[in-house]
Amino acid sequence: MMQRAHRGARRSLLTPALLALLLGTLGLFSAAPAQAQLRATLSGLSLSAGGSTVTLDGCFNAQGNPDYTKPCAATVPRNVLAVTVTPTWDGTPNTATVSSREMASGKELTAPQSVTSGNSVTVALASGLAYNSAGTEHRTLVAIQLERTAGLPVYYGITIYKGGPTSVSLSISPNQVTETDNEAAKATVTATLSWPWDGDADVVIPLTGTHGTSEAGDWVFENANVMIRRGQSTGTTRIFVWPDADTDDETMTVGLGTLPTGARSSRARNTTLTAGTPSSATLTITDDDDGSGLSGSSGTATLMERCASHLPSNAVSVAEVRGWRDAHSHDAAHVLRWNRVLAALGDDVGAGISPMTVAESRANESRFMRSRWARVTATLEAIESCLDDSGTLMERCASYLPSNAVSVAEVRGWRDAHSHDAAHVLRWNRVLAALGDDVGEGISPMTVAESRANESRFMRSRWARVTATLEAIETCLANQAGGDRAPGKVVGIEEARALAIVGELSPDDAADALLARSGLEEKRLEALDRLGNANGRYDVGDLLAWIERCRTGGARCDGSPKTSPSAAALPAAIAAGAVPRRPRRRAPRGRVRRRRRTGMLTVLCAATLWSCDAAGGPTAAVPPEPGLLTVEWTAPARGPVAAGALVEIDGPHVGDARVAGGLELYATEGTGPKQFVLAGTMRNGAVLEFEVPDKRQAGLYSVRVVEVAGDDHRLLDADRYRAGIASN
Repeated sequence: MMQRAHRGARRSLLTPALLALLLGTLGLFSAAPAQAQLRATLSGLSLSAGGSTVTLDGCFNAQGNPDYTKPCAATVPRNVLAVTVTPTWDGTPNTATVSSREMASGKELTAPQSVTSGNSVTVALASGLAYNSAGTEHRTLVAIQLERTAGLPVYYGITIYKGGPTSVSLSISPNQVTETDNEAAKATVTATLSWPWDGDADVVIPLTGTHGTSEAGDWVFENANVMIRRGQSTGTTRIFVWPDADTDDETMTVGLGTLPTGARSSRARNTTLTAGTPSSATLTITDDDDGSGLSGSSGTATLMERCASHLPSNAVSVAEVRGWRDAHSHDAAHVLRWNRVLAALGDDVGAGISPMTVAESRANESRFMRSRWARVTATLEAIESCLDDSGTLMERCASYLPSNAVSVAEVRGWRDAHSHDAAHVLRWNRVLAALGDDVGEGISPMTVAESRANESRFMRSRWARVTATLEAIETCLANQAGGDRAPGKVVGIEEARALAIVGELSPDDAADALLARSGLEEKRLEALDRLGNANGRYDVGDLLAWIERCRTGGARCDGSPKTSPSAAALPAAIAAGAVPRRPRRRAPRGRVRRRRRTGMLTVLCAATLWSCDAAGGPTAAVPPEPGLLTVEWTAPARGPVAAGALVEIDGPHVGDARVAGGLELYATEGTGPKQFVLAGTMRNGAVLEFEVPDKRQAGLYSVRVVEVAGDDHRLLDADRYRAGIASN
């Protein structure tokens, strides 16, 4: 009983004393905030690598002191694997710690090391070459934690980029080609960067072509520019070589044009391009007068090869059927029967042999060896299905063609009549591509509008027939597409082919390809671009175009555009626990009374912008406050309203995000900077909110506008649009 009374007396005496101390403290710090007295900040900061000073960018305030609220960065050469950090400070702490982590994965490279003011410590850097890619990351976060005698520590972060000049070299493969009579010989030109490209946009390398002993019309670039996509180190184009009347071998040289300068990059600052070694490459063109080259070969796949994906596992082969035929070559009816099967398989058995039908083959199952003819029937059924799906364009659209339609053979003849003229050949090859003929990759089909324009430039009667034929094919494809298209949508040949290449692609998968979470084949990315803004690369405008097609029924999509939680739903999400909260910890029984005793003190501490430590005394420590930060969007006063954008948020532990009403959201996952695609009309104001572990540390986060697209899906100037971070 006495012990209890003593405790009660101590409690009654202690509380007024602490209250008096607190009230005295209020008067003492009325002229100067308590936090300013307890917080120590850096007064100086320097970095060096290999004995050379490293320039710090954006790290200091107007007074020249390091500012922990600013996004601090530095760039070092790509071969640097460590930097030396020297911090200095004034104030109460005796030591600080310096550590480093890989940005993408958060992997610790150097554990926290203690350092005193004015002294140095060395930390390791990420050794990779890629941006935002765990395991191959080149960015490093160097963290300086300045301890304080009371309260929370102060953190300074420095993002270290690997950068420097990037060289471009050229090569040709093969470096010797042979002229052919029936088609263009091809050589691939490859531009190779010394480091993967980390600019904010893809880079275009211009090429030059110089005649050695070749002459005008002997060759033509498929594209005189090579595009290298972000994160890649190579890009290609091709050279088409046409036969000429000369009999000697010839040469031409590919070189670098004027390399681009001033490309924007917030990733690695490696936008300076220089000519590497070799900066040119020579192609030798061999004449094929002895007929040893590819002359006479059309290069067209056989029917069995074209339909290989349709054939059953027990399909008969041409060689097998020939063997069955020849086993009884003295029997004319037997030979004719198997020759008709061979004709159905696409084999050349001479004129006048009609291909065997599926019905005839099935009837033969009951007349001859059932197991053999059942395999023939299954093979012919597969080929029939294949031809229904992938028969020639002219065959599929035969019922739509006008009576004066041009034929593939006719157009080939017009093309070959002036085979020495590269522009002439390319023009007619584009017509052939529009007719469904295989003229090689990279030849875009001619449109109806282009053909109509040619009527006034060349032989009108001939080009009028071409125009009528292309119009008929366009109508045919539109009708065959049926319900796969939006009502009233004009469907062109190129569009139909691009849709077939893309296939059934969900909006999520299309977004993942842009956000580098998954890879799509290059041909599907190129097709998405042709269906979007057709600027030569896959970007946010192409993604928005595909999302719109999926929404309106203009394409077959695996899934539909997602509906993300809107900003209006955020309060409910927080209440439901979607935002991480500080976990409650049950106090030991021996401390329950002590906490009750100090309850009033806690309230008063909070009222004076203080908090209380475990012992119940005043301190500057403030627990983290999980919550949301907002991305505010601002469009130029006289600029177009954006129909969508790709933005990137950098900062510690960026969590789940939600968009304002009317927008759709697609986002990257994992650690490191996060990219978000916002699809929909971008009005000024709050467009995105994301979770953070401490919303009072808004200064540690930054947002960058990467790409912006308009209603027509074309890219807009991203520099004219602004996005900023604000606290809720």
